Amino acid sequence: MDEESARVAAELLGSVEEVAKRLGMDEKRVRKILEDFSERVVIPKDFKKRDYFKFARDIIQLHDATLASQHIKDSEYARLWKEFEEKEAHAKMGKI
Repeated sequence: MDEESARVAAELLGSVEEVAKRLGMDEKRVRKILEDFSERVVIPKDFKKRDYFKFARDIIQLHDATLASQHIKDSEYARLWKEFEEKEAHAKMGKI
C-alpha cells in the first residue's frame, strides 16, 4: 500500500464523497483506490451502487464479499480460498 492509499484507508468508513472531502482529494481518485481495495480488504456496503465502503469485519465477510464480487474473476484466487477453507478455516471455526 502506498502513502496515498494508506491515507484513504485511514479515513474509512464512509462514502467516496465523504472520504474525498475529508482528504481534499478528487472523488474519482478516491473511488479508484477504493475499487482497487475492494479486491482485497475493503468491501462496498451496496454491491450495486458501490458508493460507500468499509473494511471487512471478519474473514467470513471478506470471503463472501470478495468471491461474490463481479470484479473478482481470478480462478486462482477462488482456488486459494477453497484451499484455505479445507485446510485451515473449517477446523479453526469448529473450535470456536
